[in-house]
Amino acid sequence: MRVEVLGGVERRRRWSRDDKMRIIEETLAPGAVVTEIARRHGISTSLVFTWRRRARLASVVSAGPKLVPVQLTPGATESVPSIEAPAVISP
Repeated sequence: MRVEVLGGVERRRRWSRDDKMRIIEETLAPGAVVTEIARRHGISTSLVFTWRRRARLASVVSAGPKLVPVQLTPGATESVPSIEAPAVISP
């Protein structure tokens, strides 16, 4: 067992976006074990999963619905059958 004694005040590390993405990509490789990857980089497993979740949410937001222009031609409405709602009869 290895014990590391820290002298002085431990400071919070800052990870660049590129470093985070590189670590996330490592975890997405087939057969990758997140715990081993986190240990190798000296970070907690929960932090890696937080980064993965945030990256996934960011990609969903950026890939949101897209609007596409639509043009109707004069004869287009004639070929589409109309659907009428059934009449509601109250008791």
